[in-house]
Amino acid sequence: MLALAGCGRLAFDPIPSGSNDDASNGDGTTGACANPIGHDEDADGVDDACDRCPHLADALQPDADGDKVGDACDPNPAEPRDRIVFFDPFTSARAEWTFNGAAGVIANDSLVIDARITSSLADLATGVPANDVYAVGGHVGAGVSAQRQIHLSGFAPLTGYYYYCEIDGDQTPAAVFAATKFDGAFVELDAAVATGPIENRDFSLELRNHPPTYDCRSSWPAARSQVAAAIPATVTATQFTLGVGGIQVRLDYFIQIHSD
Repeated sequence: MLALAGCGRLAFDPIPSGSNDDASNGDGTTGACANPIGHDEDADGVDDACDRCPHLADALQPDADGDKVGDACDPNPAEPRDRIVFFDPFTSARAEWTFNGAAGVIANDSLVIDARITSSLADLATGVPANDVYAVGGHVGAGVSAQRQIHLSGFAPLTGYYYYCEIDGDQTPAAVFAATKFDGAFVELDAAVATGPIENRDFSLELRNHPPTYDCRSSWPAARSQVAAAIPATVTATQFTLGVGGIQVRLDYFIQIHSD
């Protein structure tokens, strides 16, 4: 087990008035960032420290409900109840991630995981999954002929139950974008045929956790860009995990947005 330690942006503070000046007014006005960190992940001209959607290019920063989560990534854009809990642009190793199996390596402003021989599970220490959006984006590289997938999951250790969103390349040359469970066996709860092979393609993957259901969204070319499933009443996830198996992956960003 390897724990990563480092610095970055965690538990976003409210953006001061004058920093990306009152984008909550929806007028698109911007100002100087009060405490810039000198990094702009989405290259939209707004420093990550003040960006209301730091992973999505959105120079005007509209925020209709004024909750400091921009309309471009706000799961509830008309309700002021959302906040960015954690954003990692992978500029340095972070203590919030704990790896089991293949560990990630920070390189060229990304987290690179080579899980072709040994799979990788990265647990995130930012609380129990509740009403949360988890999203990751990057590029899938080379793979092997065995299981090839990337997934975001809620995990209930007491029952050994995982529910997760995945891009799965096992069905060569096709792929699958699915909401899946593991409870002693793998079962796809809702799935869409996706374009394969899984290797050598940019992607985004998102798990929207809102018990008693969850849904999955992805930029991967598939018959549907959204799938969904129920979370059993007996299952309470206490851990969020990012998993990679059978492939190399370059992760450019990760974000967690919580809804109160």
